[in-house]
Amino acid sequence: MKLVRALLCLALLSTSPAFAARSSVPMAELDNLPINSASGKPPGSEQIRKAIVQGAARSHFSASVQPGNKVRLTYSKRDHSLVMDVSFTPKTYSIKYVDSANLGYGMEGGKPVIHPRANGWLNKLRQSIDRQLNQI
Repeated sequence: MKLVRALLCLALLSTSPAFAARSSVPMAELDNLPINSASGKPPGSEQIRKAIVQGAARSHFSASVQPGNKVRLTYSKRDHSLVMDVSFTPKTYSIKYVDSANLGYGMEGGKPVIHPRANGWLNKLRQSIDRQLNQI
């Protein structure tokens, strides 16, 4: 009987929000990522911008083109959201944090930390953008 109670308590605890919450991890650094095109030639700004927007869409981010060589991307899932800016040159691009909701963003030891799932979203975003750039 004690074993059944213990297992029942463990099952209830494992489904509670406090137990399910994961601690923050260092945020992925996505600075000066190389732009590689299929032709080997540096693509134009409009081609890069289009590849970023298409890659974002494939990763379920919505895109808003900003002035200059910048695109703002937003990912929303249930009560979580992540906003990132992608800036680019003819040779590199960088993905920078802007804002988030319910992802545990903060600073630890002078370094940004966030929920580990956000890093997964950012990794998929980077891969999708790279795939689109490689088709230019």
